[in-house]
Amino acid sequence: MIWNKKEIDSSEVKKLANRCGIDSLTASILTRRNLNRPEDAVFYLEDDIRLLHNPFRFEQMEDAVERIH
Repeated sequence: MIWNKKEIDSSEVKKLANRCGIDSLTASILTRRNLNRPEDAVFYLEDDIRLLHNPFRFEQMEDAVERIH
């Protein structure tokens, strides 16, 4: 398997890591996913279950659940 990594600016990674208090690996992954603004990164990393989307808004979630059962 060949991994193709998007080129990113290391200064942007450092800035995001410092502003969000995260390690540089996490900051580089977020930057590669175009989550360069601290508010986007913090929202993405949020672990409060109340902020998760309702999975049953996915049109075929009931079919998926039936299939798993």
